[in-house]
Amino acid sequence: MNRFWDWKKIAIAAALVCLALYPVVHGSQYIMHVTIMFFIWGVVASLWNLLAGYAGVLSLGNMAFLLIGGYTSGILSKTFGVSPWFAVLIAALATMIAVTIILALPALRLTGIYIALLTIVFSDALPSLLTQTRKFTGGAAGLKEIPPFWPGMERIHAYYVVFAVFLIILALIYRITRSNTGLAFQAMRDDEDLALSLGVNLYLEKIKVFAVTSFFTGLIGGVYVHYLGSISPATNSLESFMLAICMIFLGGGSRVTRVLSSGRFF
Repeated sequence: MNRFWDWKKIAIAAALVCLALYPVVHGSQYIMHVTIMFFIWGVVASLWNLLAGYAGVLSLGNMAFLLIGGYTSGILSKTFGVSPWFAVLIAALATMIAVTIILALPALRLTGIYIALLTIVFSDALPSLLTQTRKFTGGAAGLKEIPPFWPGMERIHAYYVVFAVFLIILALIYRITRSNTGLAFQAMRDDEDLALSLGVNLYLEKIKVFAVTSFFTGLIGGVYVHYLGSISPATNSLESFMLAICMIFLGGGSRVTRVLSSGRFF
């Protein structure tokens, strides 16, 4: 019982209760907006940590995953009239398929810094593609007037929607890292040759981690656009990606530092 109620779990439970009650107790519109963005970027950062920190696959293109999910969901909802709830799920699947084909399969033949270079090329090419397809994407100005999850949705409603998505995705990430798949990811990160000798299918695990990361990053990208009502190629910026990386390093719970300090990518 004492082990169950250690101070870390009590602190996490107290923080979650405070987050859940804040809109009702205080409800500052600005603070709610900042907290919603925290939920969104917290998911992006945690998924990057799963890919780079746990699996040891250094990707620099995760913002592109969010961009694909956001644009797909926004176009489906605004242009084709698909319900935002279904559009978000379709966008997550589309992101997973695109990333698996374009990045995961080529990455099976690459290691270390070469995977990082592949992902950053993919990420840098995406804004140009979006600009050239302005008929659907709005070009450099971006996609605007994206409908919310339901008509008349207020910020307090968006707060609880994003909070729920945040909790669900983080719980799933936690379960993955504690599962056999999570152990396979960590074995692949620490020593690929040893992992291979222990029966870990490196090809399958790389596809798995790219698929999981891109699916949920695409999903939170859809949530992002239906909250803000707009998205542009500028979302895929170095500043945004550095924000996610800083969240991981400042949070103190990451395995990324171990991967980078090993020097295996440089």
